[in-house]
Amino acid sequence: MNIVLNNWVEASEKSAAALEMMRDGERLSFRVDVEALMEQVVDIQCHLNAHVERWQSAIAGGTVAYDEATARALHELYGRLEATALKTAQLGRRVEGWGLELRGKVAFLAAWRELKAIASFSLERVADSLAQIRRGDAKTLGDFADELSRESIIHNSCRV
Repeated sequence: MNIVLNNWVEASEKSAAALEMMRDGERLSFRVDVEALMEQVVDIQCHLNAHVERWQSAIAGGTVAYDEATARALHELYGRLEATALKTAQLGRRVEGWGLELRGKVAFLAAWRELKAIASFSLERVADSLAQIRRGDAKTLGDFADELSRESIIHNSCRV
C-alpha cells in the first residue's frame, strides 16, 4: 500500500506542477498578447500623428483646405484608439498583478497620455475659438495671462 500511496502522491504532485506550468504558460502567453497590443497602440498612434502632421502641413501650404469632416473623423479615431488604450492598460494591470513585467510599458503610457489629451479636446470649443479669432474677439496671450493672474490673486486672497 505504501508504494501505491507514494505513486498517487507523486502523480498528484506532477499533475499539480503540470497545471501550474500550464497556468503560468497561459499567463505568459497572455502577457505576450498584451505587450503586442500595447505595441500596436503605440504604432497606430505614431502613424495617426504622422497622417495628421501631413494633413496640417498641406493645409498650411495651401494645397488642401481645412475640412471639418476630416477633423472630426481624425478626432474620432483618436478617441477610439484612446478607448482601446484604456482597455489595454486594464489588461496590463492584470498581468502586473500576476507579478509579471510588461515590455514597452513606458512607451505605451506616454502614447496613452497623449491620446487622452487629444481625445479630451472639444472640437466645438476649438471651432468657437477660431471663430472668435476671425471676428477679432480674441485676447492676446498677455491679456489672458493678466486675467489668470488676477483670478489667482482673488482666489488666493480668499484663503484663511
